Amino acid sequence: MEETGVKRRLGVNLTARLDGYTQALAPMRRFLLCLGLYMLLLFALRGFLFPAASSDAAEQLLFSQSLDWGYSLRNPPLYTWLVIASQQVFGVTIHSVAFVKFTAMFLIYFFLRQAAFGVLKDERLASVAALSPLALYLIAWDSVMNYSQTVLVAAMVPATFCALLRLDRRDGLASYAILGVAVGIGLMSKYTYAIFIISLLAAAMMDQRLRLRLLNARSLISVAIAAVIILGHLLWLLENSAALAPLIQSNFTFPHDADPVSTAFLGLGSVLTAFFNASVPLIVLLALFFWKAFAPLRGASAPSDRYRRIVGASLIIMTGVIFVLVLGAEVTRLRTHYMAMFILFPVYFFARAQAAGVSGAALARYAGVVSVLAVIIAIAVPLIYVAEPLRCKKCTLMVPYAAFAERLRDAGFTRGKVISWYLPVLLSGNLRVHFPDSAFASAKYPVYDPPGLKAKGQCLVIWESKRYAEKKADMLVEARKRLGAAITGNEPVGTITLPLTAAKKDKFQYAYLLVPPGQGTCE
Repeated sequence: MEETGVKRRLGVNLTARLDGYTQALAPMRRFLLCLGLYMLLLFALRGFLFPAASSDAAEQLLFSQSLDWGYSLRNPPLYTWLVIASQQVFGVTIHSVAFVKFTAMFLIYFFLRQAAFGVLKDERLASVAALSPLALYLIAWDSVMNYSQTVLVAAMVPATFCALLRLDRRDGLASYAILGVAVGIGLMSKYTYAIFIISLLAAAMMDQRLRLRLLNARSLISVAIAAVIILGHLLWLLENSAALAPLIQSNFTFPHDADPVSTAFLGLGSVLTAFFNASVPLIVLLALFFWKAFAPLRGASAPSDRYRRIVGASLIIMTGVIFVLVLGAEVTRLRTHYMAMFILFPVYFFARAQAAGVSGAALARYAGVVSVLAVIIAIAVPLIYVAEPLRCKKCTLMVPYAAFAERLRDAGFTRGKVISWYLPVLLSGNLRVHFPDSAFASAKYPVYDPPGLKAKGQCLVIWESKRYAEKKADMLVEARKRLGAAITGNEPVGTITLPLTAAKKDKFQYAYLLVPPGQGTCE
């Protein structure tokens, strides 16, 4: 009995401490201070520990050679523009890309907290709701190590909802302008944002007050501003529209000859997998601490009811649109990171929890668990740095590109123009860090040729030869076409082997061709 009493007192004391913690975190200034310090820590760990950029980051280092209306048909150009701005401070470095990413991650939590407070009218509940993405593997961990545009669009979703809340409360011209800016920036962040904004506006039209706001001549201000923001990129898309259909086919469907029923099952399986991967472990924690919020809210009410219905309707509409795409357009591959557009779910859920009568103890314990997850993530980044060379699951982050660049200098390349191939842009982006005055192109992106690619200069052709030895012929074709190199195919090809550790000797092996001077525009 005494032992049980001690355990009970310890539990009460822990809950009291956690309750104090959530109360301390409730004010906006403290929330932002803690959030800012945490993002600064992640920026330092991710940006300075690992010697190489991930595929997404390397892509940005490649595209940020010029300010264009478009770079790839896969994504709009806004993120690259932000990287170009960041490079004015950090230079052509991995840190310039990391700074944009972790600023966008900061904005996810900031706008989510603003949106949650606008709905819940409770600072403590809003702060805890805004911390919920720390329990999403997609946002809290995978985005730290990998994604770029996904992080930006995840910030623009709650930012747009905040703009809609402002319009609901104040229908002045400034509110319409802000909504237009948010929509325009969102569309320039990632194409999946279009599904979100269509769903949100459709849900808003179900609300009488917002319907009057939106079916108003002043809404043309929002439309006009959004149109101006996206117009240049839209024209660029039209110019490159011929390559759009094959890209959509390769991105969203598996090549197969299955019948319609099998195709539908593949698509539905892909949707369910994406939803599951994007919701764990958050959905488990919510069920554990706030199980009452999952039950029907019979007679329960809260100040957040109206906005809860709007957000809930938008989530349902988005889900419906996805299923229509799967069943109607025969989409059979839906990637997990597309689910970032559901980032408003914590706002909806905690509105339900508020209506169901969430207890302070459950809220405190949940906040404690989520905060522990944040600490685990901060510890895991340096642990991955130590362990990665031994297990080599993401060895691409550990490639010593500085040593690679020295080997290329020893071979005679100092500056010029480079065409490369490797998974698919890792070489181009990462080597640009060490040759910032050279022009880099990737065979993966034929629509993007940076300035200087056809000018006279040294010509370097390079590819990963251990897994892509057969790429030599393709790379020579690319060099002739894009570098202006007159290559016979008999030029000597050098090799560079980079051991990662003694345990993973000769893991990275590259072939390169330094085109002799005088062959075409090569000097």
